[in-house]
Amino acid sequence: MVGGPQFADGFWRWQIDYDTAPDGWSVEDGLEKVIAPLPPGATAMTVNAGRVVNPFDPKMRGVQLSTWEYAANRKAGPMEHANLAEVAKALEPGILRFAGGLWVNGTGWDRSNAQQENYDPARKWNWTDPDTGARFPFGYWHVYNAAMIDSLGAFAKAVGADVMMQINICDNNPKMWADLVKYANVEHTYDFKYWELSNELSLDNNWQWCLGKATETEAVQEYANRFLAYRTALLAVDPTLKFMGPVTHQPWWLSAVWQETPTGGLPYSNWLPPLVDTAAKSGRILDVASWHRYPMWDPLSLSYVRTRLFDIGVRKNMVNDVMAEVHRLLQVYNSQGTQTAITELNTHVNDNIATNSNHIGALWMLDILPRYAYNGLDMNIWYDLEDSTYFELVTNNGGNTPTQIFARPTYYGMLMLSRYFGDQMVESSTSDSAEQFVVWATRDTADPAKLKMILVNMKDTAGTASINIAGFTPTNGIAYELTNANPTDLTLASADPATHTERINGVKIDTSTGNVESSINAIPPKTITGISGNTVTYALPAYSAAALVISSTGTPLLSVSSLDRAYVFLDRPTVLYLLGAGLEADEKFKLKLKSEAGQEFELEVEAKDAGSIELDLSKANLFLFTPGFYEIEIERESDGSKTTLAQRLLLTKLGDLTRDGKVSILDVSLLLSRWNSILQADLDVADDIYDANKMMANWGP
Repeated sequence: MVGGPQFADGFWRWQIDYDTAPDGWSVEDGLEKVIAPLPPGATAMTVNAGRVVNPFDPKMRGVQLSTWEYAANRKAGPMEHANLAEVAKALEPGILRFAGGLWVNGTGWDRSNAQQENYDPARKWNWTDPDTGARFPFGYWHVYNAAMIDSLGAFAKAVGADVMMQINICDNNPKMWADLVKYANVEHTYDFKYWELSNELSLDNNWQWCLGKATETEAVQEYANRFLAYRTALLAVDPTLKFMGPVTHQPWWLSAVWQETPTGGLPYSNWLPPLVDTAAKSGRILDVASWHRYPMWDPLSLSYVRTRLFDIGVRKNMVNDVMAEVHRLLQVYNSQGTQTAITELNTHVNDNIATNSNHIGALWMLDILPRYAYNGLDMNIWYDLEDSTYFELVTNNGGNTPTQIFARPTYYGMLMLSRYFGDQMVESSTSDSAEQFVVWATRDTADPAKLKMILVNMKDTAGTASINIAGFTPTNGIAYELTNANPTDLTLASADPATHTERINGVKIDTSTGNVESSINAIPPKTITGISGNTVTYALPAYSAAALVISSTGTPLLSVSSLDRAYVFLDRPTVLYLLGAGLEADEKFKLKLKSEAGQEFELEVEAKDAGSIELDLSKANLFLFTPGFYEIEIERESDGSKTTLAQRLLLTKLGDLTRDGKVSILDVSLLLSRWNSILQADLDVADDIYDANKMMANWGP
């Protein structure tokens, strides 16, 4: 099969390269599908390129900038660290977290550049209110100053990433932090969009001294109350900000559903529900729910590493189970629009641990980041970008103003995800029940003629993957293999830039100034020879990974990835646009809307231009639709290419202010809480209805 399908004269037709008969186009009804036998010892895998599962957003490649590397008055900011911006830009990180970890709980803001970084909780400074001259009682022992913020702003623009600012909630001083927003986003144009409040108050009872409460239950609610006060103060300066919390040190402290550790030890707590509940009742849901994850804490051995990083039970517990519970809680508290983020992720909680930055860590990264995205995580922060503790992707040659940057093995793993992986996760599976030989597959909205996959072999033996692909006809491809001469080395030498043997297709990345991009571009691709029909076969050594970039000579994959709006009112229908790339004006499509209750509707639509498909719901029989969330499947009529959007469409009625598919007491409460307000933020909440009688008429599901 070398071409097609094409629809002509009432039949689907395929172009066939026959072994004996003349080559040409054949009617599908007269063909018999034959699946080639699995090569001996191969692992069967499947990819459905026509079914998008979830996005793989650039923010999944987020990285942390740890503030002790740029401590005020002691060290230069990130923009002054040699060519760190050049090295980071190659990774295409969607977001930078500027954070001191637990340092932030003692950090203050000083626009005057007068405060020194103390490094010592015993030596504290106090903030003075510029309006009243009053000395704020909280004693700070760390500082963000204007010079640090200026360097961060320049660095983010050079790298092309959003910024997540971590700020202190223990001081209960929203006015000071609102001044930082003013400095960064009003007086300057740094546009720091995300603001995360404090750090790991769930760890070691940090909530006691930080929030001043006798019980953790009281402390969790106090955090939620302060969170809203901070949000109000900071939004008054910049209404475009997004806020993140509760930043637990592990996911198990998010929900009371986990009452004990897997071995029956520590009691867990319940940090997420009070925050999302308090936020939702205020009229604005939590923007982003955040937490941290480090799966190891004991001394390293290969058996321990394999259990904690590669055992499928552990990986599903920390990914599938956690994501399911977080999404369940968000739905319970009418916060389905809340995004999710891990804002610190690495293999081990301690410094100077090889797996945080060596080849094993890189393999784990290449499985765990796609796995999280596949299960609905919106953003991730790899802990961290630059340091000297073996947590980092890159290190430097030391001093207050480093002059050289060096890559550790995990830098290579992140590079694979930035250069050879797409932005839309599609359906994939492996027949390996232990999931130690896996495939993750993507489509790329910027390159719709390609299917981009990551193969990861976590086994101690070589393996061959036999990948059967639906929704895409592979014709040729190239590969980039991530290998290491001593892949199970757990000494620090395995992560040392001077001694590690991490390579992509045999190439070591040159991170010296001016050479990063040319060094990456010089990596020679390997030609994939194992393509037959719709099957791609590829062999990998033990403990290795490969990025497979597959091309097709046929029609490019249908690339439709999102909607221009998340909801439409059934009693005030409007035009909706499906956004994508590579479309042709007036191109015809079949669109199916599938509800959670099993309803299914089919509509005929057309592309408006190269980037959008128009759906005019005012022409549909909307009285047939039940309010709720609908999955959207789109099929191109010319070739039958299909895709299912990861984003669902909410069809609802006027008065559904909480956007949950029904009008209830929550909506009435929200409307009344904004009554008589002329603030734009309050008007935006109720922009769809100003008539309480209409709301009452739509009461109920």
